[in-house]
Amino acid sequence: MFAQADYGAQLRIDRPVWLRAKPPQQFRLASRKLHEFTK
Repeated sequence: MFAQADYGAQLRIDRPVWLRAKPPQQFRLASRKLHEFTK
């Protein structure tokens, strides 16, 4: 339980960093795949 909560907090802390480090190419790819899925 505690480890899971700690991991979630870590993710919340790290999110802005890796968002800044990586351009949203992966997100664009994922949305494109989603669009292909929903067609």
